[in-house]
Amino acid sequence: MLEVLVLSDTHLNRPTPGLPEAITRAATGVDLIIHAGDFTVAEVYRQLGLLAPIEAVSGNMDEADLAARLPDKRLTTLEGVNIGIIHGSGSAKQALRRARAAFNQPDLIVFGHSHQPLREMMDGVLMFNPGSPTDRLRAPFRSYGIIEIEEGRFTTRIVPLDKRTPEWTSQMMGT
Repeated sequence: MLEVLVLSDTHLNRPTPGLPEAITRAATGVDLIIHAGDFTVAEVYRQLGLLAPIEAVSGNMDEADLAARLPDKRLTTLEGVNIGIIHGSGSAKQALRRARAAFNQPDLIVFGHSHQPLREMMDGVLMFNPGSPTDRLRAPFRSYGIIEIEEGRFTTRIVPLDKRTPEWTSQMMGT
């Protein structure tokens, strides 16, 4: 089984001491980190890369040198599951629609921008926004995501950093 830590909108900058401890713990032992943009500074990308391999896209708040190194969107295949990764733009509803429109027919699209955790089927594709682990802007709680993939099937989880909020877990999906 492949375990993937999913992040977006970490919005950390130079004065911030670093990644939240909960994210560092969650990254321990994962096979991959997917980040859907808005690291803000390249140092966050570097820190995450020390924890696990990383697949990432740029966000609208990323500093210029980081944005220049990362694509706006990417499509990756993990154990037979096609995953589109994009940051998103516009309002929360626009970000959802624009993320869906950015890819033809993957199994799953990971996106961010709205800071709002979301797992929703749209046109036969699971749309997955992990929320933000550092900022509750327009969101009920800070969170990150987990994708578990095995033999072309996957489950997703939204993991709130507030322990009083239950996880959101999807059913196994895929081919």
